[in-house]
Amino acid sequence: VFPHLLTKIPPGVLPMDSNGNLLQNQPSSRGIPGDVVVLMESSGSNTELDAIRLETFLTHIINTTADSSMPLVVDAALSMDSSQEAAMWNVRESVSVSLMELCRQNISISNILSHKTNTNDVQKQPHPFKKLYKYDLSISFNQTDEFLSDLKLRFSQLEGVYVLDYNKSNQIEDGNHHCELMFCCFGHVADENLHLNIVATFYVNDQEREKAIQSMQEILNHHVFDLIISKRGSISAEHGIGQQKRAAMKLCRSESELKVMRAIKNALDPNDIMNPGKVLPEA
Repeated sequence: VFPHLLTKIPPGVLPMDSNGNLLQNQPSSRGIPGDVVVLMESSGSNTELDAIRLETFLTHIINTTADSSMPLVVDAALSMDSSQEAAMWNVRESVSVSLMELCRQNISISNILSHKTNTNDVQKQPHPFKKLYKYDLSISFNQTDEFLSDLKLRFSQLEGVYVLDYNKSNQIEDGNHHCELMFCCFGHVADENLHLNIVATFYVNDQEREKAIQSMQEILNHHVFDLIISKRGSISAEHGIGQQKRAAMKLCRSESELKVMRAIKNALDPNDIMNPGKVLPEA
């Protein structure tokens, strides 16, 4: 059994295709009990025997409790054919596209979560605009919940920032904020990869948009990287360092380690023609 992916899609984030069209009659994690949804695949040479083994496994974990009161697994569904399997995979694969489409809608996330889909319900001026921030992290999954809770706590303590809880229907306690943040995560359980997606809704004038976007990027980078390193995680998982995380390498590697890495780079590529300007920060 391969426990590939972990996802919990907030209400309002529905399966969509690459053109932003809502996919009809598709399953989603809306209304599914529990904190996370795990999508698993099994592989074997005997289809009937494999199905029996998987059903036995699911029955066992559903009847297992994490402690005296909380069941380890609340519910489970097993695909019976390839079309059902594809529909389940679509829940996972549509998350990124759906979040990007959500950012294009001219309405705040708080109003969407409060089931106010009419833009006339938006009382704040100027009208909100949204930005999706994406992080590719690695962390032990037994620390994931603590990491996310600590991260949300940090941002809830920042002046002018409101952290949305998509388990609440009535979101806004006060109007003294210029930015709302919604956290949505999915990832690969076996590899302990966590794809952290943060949708920020800004309430600033057009002239201040780019400054607000860049400022929030810097604040997010600081807190996300600082916290993930404190949990002995990694600032990058499957997508590498590239250009965007070059500066952050100094946070997770000592200067001695960086010197060794630069020495190896210089020995193999003295003219710096192989993927220049990537990974290693300026000395």
